[in-house]
Amino acid sequence: MAEVKVEHVWKFYREEAGAGQRVEAVKDATFHCNDQEFLCLLGPSGCGKTSTLRMIAGLEHISRGDIYINNRRVNNLLPKDRMLAMSFESYALYPPLSVYDNIAFPLRARKYPEQKIKEKIALVADLLEIGDILHFRPAKLSGGEQQRVSLARALVREDAQVTLMDEPISHLDAQLKAKLRIDLKRIQREWGLTVIYVTHDQLEALSMADKVVVMNLGEIQQVGTPDDLYEKPANLFVAGFIGEPPMNFLECVMVKELDRVYLQFHDFAFPLDPQISQAIERENQSNGKWVIGIRPGDIVLGVELKGAYSMKGTIYSVEPLGESSIVTVDVHGQRVLVEVAGTCAEEEGRVVSFFFRKEKTHIFNALTGKAIQ
Repeated sequence: MAEVKVEHVWKFYREEAGAGQRVEAVKDATFHCNDQEFLCLLGPSGCGKTSTLRMIAGLEHISRGDIYINNRRVNNLLPKDRMLAMSFESYALYPPLSVYDNIAFPLRARKYPEQKIKEKIALVADLLEIGDILHFRPAKLSGGEQQRVSLARALVREDAQVTLMDEPISHLDAQLKAKLRIDLKRIQREWGLTVIYVTHDQLEALSMADKVVVMNLGEIQQVGTPDDLYEKPANLFVAGFIGEPPMNFLECVMVKELDRVYLQFHDFAFPLDPQISQAIERENQSNGKWVIGIRPGDIVLGVELKGAYSMKGTIYSVEPLGESSIVTVDVHGQRVLVEVAGTCAEEEGRVVSFFFRKEKTHIFNALTGKAIQ
């Protein structure tokens, strides 16, 4: 296995109808994937994550910067010389070959014994539940089956230094996705694979990755463990993108009264501890506007918490989800989501109070989006 270093990498495209106007798909990306680490590139469509993966694979030219695999600069190496296993959303299966032969293709190209090939294919076929379609050709398969075959072909490789995966389970049903999230992580650990995995699904990233690189508009927003991203988001984008249901944001103004500093949301005031107020006052680019973030699961409905922030609003809707319910509370036109365990007995139109602790709040500069840590 090997480590991967992406250092100050850019990717430029030119729009066909833009008179040579440059499109910056990836901007100054820098991150490090350790040996035997599971790293996820996470972000919305068009954020640059697939372009980054394709540059690592050698399928896209690197406009600027350097990529190293096992401390070897690979900018000018052909894909076949980078010793990578790849599974992409587009499948890239060979139509004339059966599923078995598609999976066996990279092994036969490396002169593996047929018995060894048979054993490897049996292992991944059982893992991915494709044992009953090994004799079919790709044209006879559904999209989800083709995706699993592409994934199997990547997993059978033993000589690959790095395994690259681009949305490898996006077309599968929810039950199979849940199974494969567990199995892929187990296989990665047991086989000691170095994996770089692209997804737009935060559940996949948070449940499987050792490290997550969050991207948006071509730029890396934050690199960290799943816990880091959830508990200490670096900015408003990460805070809103990570977590389901998403974090609530309250746009506030800063108010000073004698020696106390508050963040004010309409008629609700949130007093700040001295160290937080000092950090806020050091921020020059805010115009006095700040955002308080609070996750729906950190809000308690109707039960007062001593020393906690309190608010009041009108229940707009109740969404039962079985093991939990999402209650939407209207506060001066602002919709606040509250996640409660089990079934919620609250009725729409009722005025309720809710509470959240200071230590569970996140504060962001409204102008820059940067978190106050």
